[in-house]
Amino acid sequence: MEDIVGNMKSFTSTTLRKVIKENSQESRKEWNVWTKALAALIFTFLIISHGTAVCQSLNLNPKEWAKKLADPSDKKNEASFTLSTILDKQDSASDIRFLDKLSNEPSAKGHYFIARFNCV
Repeated sequence: MEDIVGNMKSFTSTTLRKVIKENSQESRKEWNVWTKALAALIFTFLIISHGTAVCQSLNLNPKEWAKKLADPSDKKNEASFTLSTILDKQDSASDIRFLDKLSNEPSAKGHYFIARFNCV
């Protein structure tokens, strides 16, 4: 059933584009050109912005973050929220390397650390 519906959609789309292109009095011709240009522009922008925004690697100190996450005086859990926000800004491979180093820190122990680390 999915194949049939997909084929019908494809046929309808192809036929409509052909009719619009061949009909000299069709008003959607110009609109069609503009939408394609706009789609190409948006696609290009997304590729460029994605490439520059994602692969940033931040120098995080696992020893410092282990102490922050294990701190019982952090009643609002601000350290874990801050660390999560920072990790969102870098690529996942860097996140995993940092979290691995963080979990192996000697000061990475205690209930506070474990709970906050698991939330990050």
